[in-house]
Amino acid sequence: MRSLTRTICMLVLLYFIPGTPGWAQLHLSQFRKYTTREGLSHNHIHDICQDSNGFIWISTEYGLNRFDGTSFINLTSINNDFTKADQFISALKNLGQHEIGIGTQYGAYLLNTKNYQLTPLTFDVDDNLKYWAFHISDIQRDSKGNYGLSTKTGFYIFDSSGQLIDDLAYYTTADIGKAWMLYGRFIYILSSGQMLQKNSEGYNVFDPNTSQILRNPAASELDTSLIMDDPEIDIVAIPGPGVAYLSVRQKKLVIQNQLTHRSFALPVENTLFDNLYWRSTILALNDSTLIINGRKGLYQFHYSLADETITAGNELLLPELNITSFFIDKEKRIWIGTSNGLYKQKTEPIITQTRIRKKAQDGPLTIKYMEQGPNEWYVTTSEEGLLILDAKTLAFRDQFLFKKDDKILSLGKIFSFSDEILWIASFRGLFSFHKITHEVKPLIFDNCPDCTIDMFVQDIYQSQAGDIWITGNEGNKAYKVDPTGKMITRIEHDLQNEKFRVNIPFRISEDAEGNIWFCGDAMARYNTSLGHVDSLIEKLPLQRNFKKPYFMHRNSKNDLWFTTNSDNWHVLKANQDMELFSDKRLSPSINIYQTMIDDVLHYISEQGQIITLNTLTREYRILSNDNGWDPERITSIGFFQDKETDDILFAGDDIIYRFASGQPLTRRNNTPFISAIEVFGKRVIDLPADHITFQPDENTMQLKFLSLNFNDPRNQLFSYKLEGNQPALWIPIDKPEIMLTQIPPGNYTLTLQVASKNQYWEPSYKTYKITILAPFYRRWAFILPMILLFGLLTWAVIRYRIKEMRTISNLDRMVVEYELKALHAQMNPHFVFNCLNSIKEMIMSKDNKNANIYLNKFSYLLRSTLDQSKLTFIPLSQVIEYIRNYLEMEKLRFDHFNFSIETDPALHTESIMMAPMLLQPIVENAIWHGISAHKEGNQIQLRFYSQGDTITCEVEDFGIGILQPGQKKADKDHEPTALSNIRKRIELLNQKHEAGYQLIFIDKSQDSSRHGTIVRLSFKHQMYEFD
Repeated sequence: MRSLTRTICMLVLLYFIPGTPGWAQLHLSQFRKYTTREGLSHNHIHDICQDSNGFIWISTEYGLNRFDGTSFINLTSINNDFTKADQFISALKNLGQHEIGIGTQYGAYLLNTKNYQLTPLTFDVDDNLKYWAFHISDIQRDSKGNYGLSTKTGFYIFDSSGQLIDDLAYYTTADIGKAWMLYGRFIYILSSGQMLQKNSEGYNVFDPNTSQILRNPAASELDTSLIMDDPEIDIVAIPGPGVAYLSVRQKKLVIQNQLTHRSFALPVENTLFDNLYWRSTILALNDSTLIINGRKGLYQFHYSLADETITAGNELLLPELNITSFFIDKEKRIWIGTSNGLYKQKTEPIITQTRIRKKAQDGPLTIKYMEQGPNEWYVTTSEEGLLILDAKTLAFRDQFLFKKDDKILSLGKIFSFSDEILWIASFRGLFSFHKITHEVKPLIFDNCPDCTIDMFVQDIYQSQAGDIWITGNEGNKAYKVDPTGKMITRIEHDLQNEKFRVNIPFRISEDAEGNIWFCGDAMARYNTSLGHVDSLIEKLPLQRNFKKPYFMHRNSKNDLWFTTNSDNWHVLKANQDMELFSDKRLSPSINIYQTMIDDVLHYISEQGQIITLNTLTREYRILSNDNGWDPERITSIGFFQDKETDDILFAGDDIIYRFASGQPLTRRNNTPFISAIEVFGKRVIDLPADHITFQPDENTMQLKFLSLNFNDPRNQLFSYKLEGNQPALWIPIDKPEIMLTQIPPGNYTLTLQVASKNQYWEPSYKTYKITILAPFYRRWAFILPMILLFGLLTWAVIRYRIKEMRTISNLDRMVVEYELKALHAQMNPHFVFNCLNSIKEMIMSKDNKNANIYLNKFSYLLRSTLDQSKLTFIPLSQVIEYIRNYLEMEKLRFDHFNFSIETDPALHTESIMMAPMLLQPIVENAIWHGISAHKEGNQIQLRFYSQGDTITCEVEDFGIGILQPGQKKADKDHEPTALSNIRKRIELLNQKHEAGYQLIFIDKSQDSSRHGTIVRLSFKHQMYEFD
């Protein structure tokens, strides 16, 4: 039985909806039905509740549905894990704190409504007992955060983390096949916050302080005797505070006052109990009304805690429905679950209606026009003459028939000629009606008794000057009546009024100058100053078609508003600017009369909707048939204002409709919000927070947003704007989905808007902050360390470069030093002294020729040595020439040796660069040490050749060899110094220029058949700049 009241998730919302129909008047027309055709997963509804976000959740015999006012979404579509659960939802409860409890035939779950994570509540049980043990009757949470499960076999308690902390297993495997295992019923939350489980044997209470389940303990706040006597009793907390008990077994309704602990009961009539059964439950609507469902329909009970009384309503409400659950949402709207669909209470219609009933109904009633008096409404009809209705209630008071030739006339417009006299139009002329004497008579004018006598009167209008203008079904004719109502003047198409060509003048209007306009298939202006028709408009300046007829209205700013068939409003402003409306929703229909009241146009649009358009502010409202009227039955000639309430009235057949004038924008709580974000190929985010951060590769996504609108979901316009560093425009969208692609990194503000298509409620907005992270190399967390690292590297490079420059500078200095030493070694005094002595001896021996040659070569060597000492590299050809001159000069001194120089023809000696003053000391060493021991047949051979990119200079002598003891005879001071200088120069050249110089000595005496030394000086062939 309690399964129904378990669906009532918020008992604090138990008051009547202000302005909604009372329960005594409830009928199915006040509800909208939803079935599987609208998206429900099953038509048999079990429970209904509303979560903290505002979604309505509906459990069915197959599936749990989330409803946003527009569409039903099965939980399996939101969380795929729920597909593994049993889809027969036996219990549903809003547990608060963004959590819903779900009970099925095979287990219980906790659903987090912020992220839709699903947590099962499980306990160990024998497999043979699972069918009964896991069948959930109810689920609840106490004030300490503990969860309770009531099942067919027992009572199970879980802590806030979902761990089982206590259980009472009443039935075991031993009872299978022996007992009807239906132990657990509903769970009731006591005022202390404890959970009370009603069961077939009484009740249990879980004490969170001791973490124990107590069986049938004392509970002073409840009538435990009632609970113990009836296993199917239903209990609900009611405002007061109080507790209501429904015992179908004892056939009584009991209410207990929680303050006085006194109880009072109402025995229920047996006929009523015939319709109540074990699934009947209680719903408290407010602090004085209870509702109980039967097998069919609902019953209403009124109670008073102060008077300790209960009275039963005799009428069965909604007898057509097999009700399974009730619910009242946050907006105090009633939801009813049945075995054949879901019913949602419609909001109070904006337009109310009153059906007019005479005392004796003898025919159809078609209302045409309404005129308000001090305490009554005068209403003309097509079949029933003139009706007088009560000003406030519209109740029928009296009826007066207008006849001619014994036929009841169809009446039309009413003109209030004076406080006592009404002029009433008919299709057979004008009539006067005396309000006090109720006298009805044809309107006869003194100067023209026949004028208007049989005319189908179309319009009556009184100008600012007081004249009364009348038009009818007479083509291009109109009548002007003086303010006394006695004299009448006919204006018709003639020579004076040649421009009066409008066919039938349906409507009369007036401009700011007091000129009268006749509107029909064209518009003709009667110039009151000239006394004739002087203008004819057959097509408006901005008119896009040639369809007719035309209508005209003037507001307080003297703007003229025109319309024509199948075209929109044309506005001629007081400054003579012309404007054409472009919003097709505001385009008026010319088939139903338009009325301007206090600068507000009231009319029916071409789409069949009521438009209230303020001609000063351009604000408008659109009222569709969803607002409580039938567009196919409008019969009144325009709209009428109730001067007492400012309400606007119009009629359709025998119904008078009423709505508030102005229709100010109302506030709604249907704020749009993002329901899900799908980052393609990455993840789905349900109900995201107000600030969302995405990774650099998550810049393409689809956003789905909702607006929880259960009143008029079809009356919604969605738009959005995404702003970065620059303002953005609103982008309208057909449905609440946004596709964002390749968003650059940065911070954005996404604003969602939902507005009313009908301009009935204010737009609602929701703003989200969206951050698209930049790639790591574009973030300050990376850039700042990189700047620091770059600075350190730059500092290290500069420091290294400075050190390198210092090293190079030192190398250059050392090179210069060693070059000077080499120069000194070559130009040592011993060498110079010997050369000078040789020249002296040649002169003294009269060998002037050789002396001259020797002197020339000696001077060449001195000049070359000085020139080459300034250069880092010189062409190989100069080196060879220098060595050749040196050997020739030495041969003049020592004629006991010969030399040869071989150069590989493939060598381009002019382009090959070599360090100067490296080869000469080697050749000198070969002369001094390679031929000194042999006086005859001495030979020195020089060879220059290449191997790949390596150039080799080879000096070979045929002396004793560098390893022979006789070598010690050589000069101990000269040889080591020269060779040591060469090695140091080679080392410096390789460090500075990476020239690859190598110096190798080969002693040929290691081969017993040979003697002498080979010295190889090799280097890489590179192009060097001249110093």
